[in-house]
Amino acid sequence: MLSRPEFYPVRTFLESSALPAGPSGYTTAIGVRGGYTSGLTLKHFVNNKAAVEIIVGASRWRGTSLRGYTNGIKKNALEVPELSWVYGVGARLGFYDGRDYYDGYGGKCNDPRNPKCPAYWGDRSFAAIGIVGIGGLEYKFRDAPLTIGIDLIPYFYFQHYRGNFIDGSLSLRYVLK
Repeated sequence: MLSRPEFYPVRTFLESSALPAGPSGYTTAIGVRGGYTSGLTLKHFVNNKAAVEIIVGASRWRGTSLRGYTNGIKKNALEVPELSWVYGVGARLGFYDGRDYYDGYGGKCNDPRNPKCPAYWGDRSFAAIGIVGIGGLEYKFRDAPLTIGIDLIPYFYFQHYRGNFIDGSLSLRYVLK
């Protein structure tokens, strides 16, 4: 009778190179975010308490941004085992089309939604670099490879004269591993 060959070195290598799972039991998830800046998100745990998240999004101000975070995770938020606190810091790079850029109050026009009002609408485009924080909650479904999260994201652009902003979002991710 022939026996099935065992590949102990290969199996041992694969087991030792396994990626760390986060506190919710997953390693990598990809999904979508909806909010002031909506887009795609990729979250990957680097150990059982911290993750790296990259977000590519489009904003309501005709702009695109790239954000990267180092997330801390604390499981059992509000005494719910599947719910985790999410917090962290990172960087944000934004590119904006000046057509929808808010230019401040003043002038003869007093309707900020009127694109013909020069007091509210500027024509300059710009790029901005800044720091960003994140704080929120994430729920990992027990019986499905999905997570749902809600968060607030304050950020500060260094070279933008109105550099303080806050973004909020709802995210839905599919767990890859």
